[in-house]
Amino acid sequence: MFTHPTAPAMKPCHFFLEGRCRFSSEQCRFSHGHSVELSDLCEYLEPNFTTFRQGSLCLVRNESDGLWQHANVVEWDSCLADSEAATLTVRMSHSGKTACVKLEDVAPLADHDGSYGSESDDESDGVTEIACDEEEMDKDDIPIVMWVPSADQPLGEWEKHTKGIGSKLMEKMGYIWGQGLGIRGNGRTEPVEAVVLPQGKSLDKCMELRESNMAQDPTKIQRKMLSKMKKAEAKIEGRYHKAGLKKSVFDFLNDKIFTEKHIKAHGRQDCHRKGHPASQSLKEKSDRGLSVESLQVTEEIRKAEREISRLGRSLLRNKDRDKVMHGRVKQKIEEQEKLISQLKSRERNIYTEQQHRKGNDKLRIF
Repeated sequence: MFTHPTAPAMKPCHFFLEGRCRFSSEQCRFSHGHSVELSDLCEYLEPNFTTFRQGSLCLVRNESDGLWQHANVVEWDSCLADSEAATLTVRMSHSGKTACVKLEDVAPLADHDGSYGSESDDESDGVTEIACDEEEMDKDDIPIVMWVPSADQPLGEWEKHTKGIGSKLMEKMGYIWGQGLGIRGNGRTEPVEAVVLPQGKSLDKCMELRESNMAQDPTKIQRKMLSKMKKAEAKIEGRYHKAGLKKSVFDFLNDKIFTEKHIKAHGRQDCHRKGHPASQSLKEKSDRGLSVESLQVTEEIRKAEREISRLGRSLLRNKDRDKVMHGRVKQKIEEQEKLISQLKSRERNIYTEQQHRKGNDKLRIF
């Protein structure tokens, strides 16, 4: 597990820690742990805040989402390093904003020489200049590479997850696998990388920005990408937590709409049957009324059977996924079965009354 996660994918999944995460390590938006070799493990070092200087690199924890962000120290009193209420002023690398944070929410980062702080004012000034350069770079829009094709995989490897319509169209146009594009086959053999261009910029400006940032540190571009995708990740995280709720929108619709329809459709008939016994109400009806009611009862039985079939499929889907939903669906199936038994009993009473009337008619004719 990561002790200082800088991205949502590195943040430990608290559902997994509690043993009730419904997603695998590949599908979950948060971390289920990262496997490393034993030789890569290093001895834990206590953070040394006495070496903090102006411009020192550090990580600062964000209270809203619990993620750690890169920052530079702006103001710090080394005499308060042992105090519990010690605070320091830092400047965020991704936004350039300054903030006053507690010492417990700060983790020092080693500089390029391996130490936790700068040893001279010249080095501090150099770090400050780098921070200013990063700040200026963040103000400019740059094209962001969202996806880079892997050189180890063959072309079209991703189509195992789709119907492969792209490969079929290329074959119809005469493309030979393994060769390049074009008539002579000397074109590119790798797919085009996905690049998100800044909004409101011309193509010439986008190409100029891309060429000027090609040789820069990839970590800087990564920080820019993470800052732009922060809102999208917040929405994804919200949907993840909503998926863990016990009651979904479909449960609400089933409970409110379909249940009310069922009560309105059959509640009147039940009240009518309670006020008038079945045999008495059937005797008062005409032959045509009995035939119409027989058709209505048969149609209601078919609807209930279709509903049981639909609920049965839902029961299989939620068998190992959601126990609460599984219990609700099972209860609804039992209610539909009781309704079918009542309707079949009503159907038998109607059939008996019809046969009785036919027998009386034969006796009258005789």
